[in-house]
Amino acid sequence: MKKIGLIITAIIFGLNNNILAQSTDETIYNYDFFVSINSLSTGILLLTAYIKKKIKTKDDNTILVSMVVGFLLSFIGYVMKLGIFYNVDWYYIFIYGFIAVLMANGLSTWEIIKKILTYLKLRIPEGE
Repeated sequence: MKKIGLIITAIIFGLNNNILAQSTDETIYNYDFFVSINSLSTGILLLTAYIKKKIKTKDDNTILVSMVVGFLLSFIGYVMKLGIFYNVDWYYIFIYGFIAVLMANGLSTWEIIKKILTYLKLRIPEGE
């Protein structure tokens, strides 16, 4: 359990080390799991694979672990205002998290997701 906490801490702070020490004239670039929905789903895949290996889940339980990881990463991205979560409303945690989980589990493609977001008249993240 201690290793999982260390990995999550390393992801949060290790990949965003350009934010911790900066001057006022620097531009912040977020090259991490929060740049796009595609990269968020990649982060979900990586963390889910690690957790699956540690707690030995199978089938439906792995999808539930994937959903928890997806919403947790979305929440972290929203709280820290990273990438696609910069300047959005709080309910985008659930929308982007759910979409990233669908993509991570192979249940959807980006074209289908874009149609859903357009139908709901929600903001489509730039760079997709």
